[in-house]
Amino acid sequence: MKYWWVLLVVLVCMVPLLFLGYGSDNDTYGVLQSGYSTWHLHVLSTSRDPGYWTYEAVAYFLSSLGGYVLSNLMSFAVTGVILWRFYRFAQELNVAYPMLWMSCLIVAPVYMIASTTTIDYVWSLLCIVLASEFLLAERLVAATILAALAISFRAANIVVVGGGIAALIGYEFYTRRKLTSSSVKLAVCGLASAALGCVTYIASYRLAGDSWKFMAPMIGPATMWTLKMQVGRFVYKGFYAFGPIAMVILAAVIVQYARRRRRGKTVELDASFTRTITLFWGFVIANLLLFFKFPIEISYLIPAIFFFLLIAGSTFFQRSFSWTVALLVSILSLNFLLPSFAQPNIPGRSTTAHLHFAWEPGMLIEDVRSRRQYLGCKDAACYVQHQNLSLR
Repeated sequence: MKYWWVLLVVLVCMVPLLFLGYGSDNDTYGVLQSGYSTWHLHVLSTSRDPGYWTYEAVAYFLSSLGGYVLSNLMSFAVTGVILWRFYRFAQELNVAYPMLWMSCLIVAPVYMIASTTTIDYVWSLLCIVLASEFLLAERLVAATILAALAISFRAANIVVVGGGIAALIGYEFYTRRKLTSSSVKLAVCGLASAALGCVTYIASYRLAGDSWKFMAPMIGPATMWTLKMQVGRFVYKGFYAFGPIAMVILAAVIVQYARRRRRGKTVELDASFTRTITLFWGFVIANLLLFFKFPIEISYLIPAIFFFLLIAGSTFFQRSFSWTVALLVSILSLNFLLPSFAQPNIPGRSTTAHLHFAWEPGMLIEDVRSRRQYLGCKDAACYVQHQNLSLR
């Protein structure tokens, strides 16, 4: 429990954020509006395709009982459970300084913002995390239920969950050199979780006039998605999951780790450790592939952030205290000061961009400013109205 105070200070400092309204994401207000329409007015509605029915029901229930304070507080409580499971994973993987690594997770701007607002990211992450524990324990019925719930929260989780299960099947085949009953059970678990998780999207199908139109991605005009712009968005936005400085630190540590491996100076890993890390890499790679396809919001990378930090802490960094602290400080700094390296021609809908360095207010600072702007809003119409006022 060494350095527990670091995490405690971060969590205490986050509490005031719970009292700044529902959040700055426009999807939040669509969720609130659709939840009210579906569950109060009984008029079927979802905030956006392909459908977010599960979280819209959760958000409606919480906001009806206690407004944004209760709904934000529950996001914060969910994060508490996630941190607890992170710590248990870190212990099992023999991660040095687990409290510092937990702090790296919680101070990552997109994670901190999601943990204190009315949005579904941490809810779906908790389901994935719990599903991963049941997968490793070979309790596949429970894993199927949790994975299905994750998919019902966010349809994109079908890719992340599928990546993890595929990685475990690959590990089984690699170590046993044959198709085993465990592999078949894992495949059934994956298919069953996908089938169960997609049940909620029947409502989307009906709402779309009994068609598959709801599956069409909402990504804007084709001019925004040339190969150059897609790769550029993926790389540039992906850097800000941890921040450019943290990415340099990660690169340096990984290079050092590779050198140690060539010299045979790394610790031999047991089968349980390797199996766990394989599952985590499956989640991370699947999440990155999904983000490459839709590099729209950095928050999409939250599952990858969780599992990659566990991978990094248990392998690349090993017992390096100085590098761990440097990573933590660099990620934390992104909340308050943001180094920008590109300027889009149209913010939010760019079709081109050019190199341009500037220091900008950090991601948390900007989020707090936006949240104050939308304080008092409970639906999408109010959000748009306040957004238009700020543009005048």
